[in-house]
Order: sequence, then C-alpha cells, then structure tokens
Amino acid sequence: MPFMDFQPFHITVKALIVHKGKLILMKSDEDDRPFDLDPPGGRVNQGELVFDTLKRELEEEIGLDLDNTKHTISLFEVNQRDLKEYDWVDGKSTIFEIYYLITILSGEELKVYAKEESEGLVFIDIDSDLDKYTYTAKGRKEIYKRAQKILNS
Repeated sequence: MPFMDFQPFHITVKALIVHKGKLILMKSDEDDRPFDLDPPGGRVNQGELVFDTLKRELEEEIGLDLDNTKHTISLFEVNQRDLKEYDWVDGKSTIFEIYYLITILSGEELKVYAKEESEGLVFIDIDSDLDKYTYTAKGRKEIYKRAQKILNS
C-alpha cells in the first residue's frame, strides 16, 4: 500500500461550549445513531492549523464566529477514540479528538443554530443528569461529565 493511501492519524477538534450555565451540543442526524449528542467540531484538514479547524467547524456547524464573540477558551482534553466504539471504517488509523472548553461570556448575546450534520441543538444545564441522554459513544459521555464537574466546581 503506498504511503499516501494510509493516514495513520485522524485528528478532530471538538468544542464544549457553555453559555449562561448551559452546555450546547448537537443532536446527530446520522441514521445509525439518531439523537446522539455531539459537540460541534470536525476533522483537521491537511495543512490546516488545529485552532483554525475549530473556528471553521464552529462557523459551519452552528454559525458561531469565535473571532467576534467574547469568550474564554482552554484546551480541555485529548481523547484517543476507541475504534470499536466508533465503528471506524479502516480500523487502522489512530483517532484523536482534541476538546476545547469554550465559555461564552454571560453578557454576550449568542445566536447559534444547527447548520450542518445535526437535527438541532440541545442546551443542557451544566448540573443536569447526563445519564438520561443517548450516547452510542460511551466515552463521549464521560468527557461531558468531566467538563460538567469542572464547570460545577
């Protein structure tokens, strides 16, 4: 197999966005996992910087322009995905998700909406019971719970 036919690493950038005490997630529109809760984000394109990917994906998926929104941001977690859990197609790539925790300042008006790859947005109170939601990827729920714990401390 030529080197270029195999991508040893698949990297995605995800945003855990909080505004006025609510975590903003997207309901999946994929037939095999309806109503799963996904953070906005996506794949880093070849030659693209990680933070540029984050900004692009937020604009594409929920209409959020980070450059014109007052916020705080921190690197939250790097997660190596379980290939079996996510049913990855080639079964050979190592998949990494880079999570950022973004808090939109409380006085900031936020107008976000589902644009791509989503059935709609879900606004979850940060002290909500996350076990009552559907997750095909169980590891993602644990990431949300860790973020919830930090936000509630």
